[in-house]
Amino acid sequence: MRILAVIPPMTQLNTPYPSTAYLTGFLRAQGEDAHQVDLALGLICRIFTPDGLRDVRDCALALPEADRSASVNAFLDYFDDHQHVIEPVIRFLQGHDATIAHRIANRSLLPEGPRFAALDVYTDDDGGDPLGWAFGVLGVQDRAKHIAALYLNDRLGPEALMLVAPSDHVIADDPGFRSTVQAAAAAARDGALVTFGITPTRPETGYGYLELAAGVDAGAASPQSLARFVEKPDEAR
Repeated sequence: MRILAVIPPMTQLNTPYPSTAYLTGFLRAQGEDAHQVDLALGLICRIFTPDGLRDVRDCALALPEADRSASVNAFLDYFDDHQHVIEPVIRFLQGHDATIAHRIANRSLLPEGPRFAALDVYTDDDGGDPLGWAFGVLGVQDRAKHIAALYLNDRLGPEALMLVAPSDHVIADDPGFRSTVQAAAAAARDGALVTFGITPTRPETGYGYLELAAGVDAGAASPQSLARFVEKPDEAR
């Protein structure tokens, strides 16, 4: 008997979901002829190609102009630019080419649609880099992944949300994590850029810190406003 484990389309778009990998590995260890396929990532990897974008453009052009959203119009206006950058962006997000991280991170490579307007409300203490509070001066790779994911999110439409998880995490409280993500999603739909953090249990020079704004409730279940991102402190701080 052959067994095929399938992740359906439109599931966990921003990172491989491990359930089928674990299940397939277990079944193979038991001597079963098991295989896996991730149709969610397969669909996204099919859409975000030059040919896939041409198909999307043809569908967009078939819409009456009155029915085209701001995201659709931005896509059509910058279609040639999208054709030029889509393959390098996908290679970067898949971990195959880190050389363009700086060009993505300094926002000089990708055409920016309506979703990027959310970044304009975040500035550092000097009124400069809107992402400095979240990623600091050393987080080029994570900053680039966020911007590249936001670029793809722009292509998915004005109502789409994307959770960017560029690192592996150990999450012991799965229901708690899901409820936190749901609360964050509500704030994101209102235009907020949301980041996740944990309460530190000791001083640590190896991590940056999120400083809450004055007067907010650190124990609240809903998203709270931040004052700034504090880069990895020295021991004196």
